[in-house]
Amino acid sequence: MITLNEEEKKPQPTSANKKKHTALFDALEALKAELPQCFKRGKEKQPLAIGIHHAVLRHYENDTRFSATIWQQAIKLYVNSTEYLENMVASQPRIDVTGNIAGHVTEAEAAFAKKKLAMRLKRQEPKEKANVN
Repeated sequence: MITLNEEEKKPQPTSANKKKHTALFDALEALKAELPQCFKRGKEKQPLAIGIHHAVLRHYENDTRFSATIWQQAIKLYVNSTEYLENMVASQPRIDVTGNIAGHVTEAEAAFAKKKLAMRLKRQEPKEKANVN
């Protein structure tokens, strides 16, 4: 009987996946560097305007570094971060690409963010318990 160690069981990333992963994080860093009034770092992250991806795509429409899909996925990565979700509090202002207020977080949006965080923590619990043993 052949047994595989943990590394062999994991699907190995392909060159294309590594390239996409790098592009995604490079695009996220570009957003933070080039639109810092909107895309902030760490605990400073603020809720973004609904549909912000449209404004971002307009801003980068002549930029050939990344595809529209990569820009959108970078935004998705940003808004799914723990810090971002923690700042999704009811009545908190939402900001546009220039940092101006463009609405406010609703009770329902805040509740959804809180639920998403709770689910994330719950998924992490078994991993943490496994690491202790």
